[in-house]
Amino acid sequence: MRYERGLPVISIPLPSRREICQFSLKPISDTVFNLCNYLAAEDKGIDFVALYTIAIRLQRERGSQEALQSSTFFNLVILSCG
Repeated sequence: MRYERGLPVISIPLPSRREICQFSLKPISDTVFNLCNYLAAEDKGIDFVALYTIAIRLQRERGSQEALQSSTFFNLVILSCG
């Protein structure tokens, strides 16, 4: 993760497209649910997306800024049918 123009930018490898895609998150309005939807919209082969921090699944309503600040380490789980 890096910051560009004050916004967090996450680079995530997409399974079906076999390329890295970058997602900018709006800290105030974007949630974990939004990020999951952005991933699914970008790669139609994605069946399931979840973010975990120390084995705890983050709530979909949780703000992206809160999720990123709560832990310096989190796992992004993506399951693809392709």
